Amino acid sequence: MPGRATFGAEHWHNYVTVNKHFAARTIEALEKCLEQNKALDNNTPPIIWIHDYHLMLAANWIREKAEEKQLPCRLAFFLHIPFPPWDIFRLFPWADEILQGMLGCDMVGFHIQDYCLNFVDCCQRNLGCRVDRNNLLVEQGERTVRIRPLPIGIPYDRFVTLAKTAGKLLKSDKQKIILGVDRLDYTKGLVHRLMAFETLLEKYPQHKEKVSLLQISVPSRTDVKEYRELKEEVDQLIGRINGRFTTANWAPIRYIYDYVAQDDLAALYRDAAVCLVTPLRDGMNLVAKEFVACQINASPGVLVISPFAGAGEMMHEALLCNPYEVHAAAEVIHRALTMPEDERILRMSRLRRRESECDVSNWMRSFLKAMGTLDVDDVGTTIMQPVTVDDFDDYLLKYIGYNHKLALLLDYDGTLAPIAPHPDLATLSPEIKNVLFKLSNHSDVYVA
Repeated sequence: MPGRATFGAEHWHNYVTVNKHFAARTIEALEKCLEQNKALDNNTPPIIWIHDYHLMLAANWIREKAEEKQLPCRLAFFLHIPFPPWDIFRLFPWADEILQGMLGCDMVGFHIQDYCLNFVDCCQRNLGCRVDRNNLLVEQGERTVRIRPLPIGIPYDRFVTLAKTAGKLLKSDKQKIILGVDRLDYTKGLVHRLMAFETLLEKYPQHKEKVSLLQISVPSRTDVKEYRELKEEVDQLIGRINGRFTTANWAPIRYIYDYVAQDDLAALYRDAAVCLVTPLRDGMNLVAKEFVACQINASPGVLVISPFAGAGEMMHEALLCNPYEVHAAAEVIHRALTMPEDERILRMSRLRRRESECDVSNWMRSFLKAMGTLDVDDVGTTIMQPVTVDDFDDYLLKYIGYNHKLALLLDYDGTLAPIAPHPDLATLSPEIKNVLFKLSNHSDVYVA
């Protein structure tokens, strides 16, 4: 959502300072770890796993200090939010620094494949890195950085237990509850959701007095002006909708602006007829997974999810809902409310099976596998292949284009000839001599 972005040199300076502090403290912790665990060495180095957008620069400084002090370690990074496509990312004034910071790691993880490809594309287009899109690799200097989709899971069994033990909070079984659980954040699409619910009541009046929307909004960044304005907009919209449709026995929207205990949340997940997870943009969104885990009733509910949440990429049995299309969203909600029980059971059973298998423990195993620390190593190529003539041709074409003259400025030992103990001992191979000779015979090519 680039329209909301603001950039300031002072903010960037503070961000850099914080990352340097974290890097320094991490090095101190690494030294203590190695001192206490003598078995850790270059063959079994400690893994440092850095998380989220707050620390995108830290890895480079950690690597630099670790190499300087000869401290063995491996570095990984995981981003919990979406990574934007290049045409948006390049708006950021310090885009190159962010990419270089993340490439300080041995492995960079994202929730889904699309975010991985966005990152690889930005590395190539911003930094000129050589990349392998098929195997999700980025060449950074002499290192190859693995880029991996690692969709996060939840402690599935824990939520199942909570759902089994939680008391009943929804007193009436005659009224269906549509549940929304979000931080009060402009990315969550709350305004669009409320407008879709209003459209539902307009278009399908049979749902009046039979369906209520229970929206739980957890306070977030209340010191930020934009978030206070969002709260005011949501409050006014809920007031208008309730004022328009409320009867003596029914209010269409119940609104909780507060934190809700996890056992109470599990009860609401369990007994809701529909759960709306309709963000405008979200890295993964664990609410969708928590709802599925808690759906233990014989007659389950329906998950409605936005395609702009990472979870929407994998939860194929949920109903997809574009929050920007308010009228279409109302139709999806109506379909969820009127879905036959046998279809609800089939969809939810498949969702539950997948989420039980892809829980948070599986996420940890997939991370270790991506780092190559399990017996079953990372699948596929993990090292960039040597440059071929075709690669070189493709690379040069971007810079040379259709220019009529070409100047080649070449180093000698280490470039044209292998490095030798003394420069005078470095000799050209016959193949290289032949190429240079042919180039020098072209009137429009200058070799130096």
